[in-house]
Amino acid sequence: MARLEKVGETRKVIIETLVEFLVERKGGVVTFEEIAERSGISVRSIYRLFSDKESLHRAMDEYLLSYLAAGDQNLAELDVPGFGRKAFSLFEKHDKLMMAYLYSPFGQEMRMLFRKKLNTAMTAKILAKKKIDLNPENRHRLALIVSLVNAKIWHDIKVDTGFTGDEMGPALEWALTALIDAL
Repeated sequence: MARLEKVGETRKVIIETLVEFLVERKGGVVTFEEIAERSGISVRSIYRLFSDKESLHRAMDEYLLSYLAAGDQNLAELDVPGFGRKAFSLFEKHDKLMMAYLYSPFGQEMRMLFRKKLNTAMTAKILAKKKIDLNPENRHRLALIVSLVNAKIWHDIKVDTGFTGDEMGPALEWALTALIDAL
């Protein structure tokens, strides 16, 4: 195995071990020593690849986003209801990564930045199809609509009802369609 491939594989094992711990501990503290013990990779090697916890968590975020992006290259082309349905399905497909992302303190920070960009893009898509007055009431409605496509909401529905993202995707698509039509 080429050195670059080995480094990539080692990074993947470390990230997946972090994911396991974050899911088990619901975001509790995870040390490099614990990751080393479980993964069989030395602490020194982990530090060579990740200088600190923040860089490891950022790598985990990038790892997750690469899986989500690979899940459907045409996701950005979908209308908002279709995007919501597909997003819930992708969240389900990568549920352990999504849970780690939700629990990770760095993931929470990254998620907030990502959500702002996503909400802006979804709002623009809605406004491109539907000419509405952007009075305060309609801006509030738009904020609610775009906020429904959310990993935290996917998780809460899953926990509260036991329904998977694949099962709830069509209901989300219906709700988004109804809300957008009602604008």
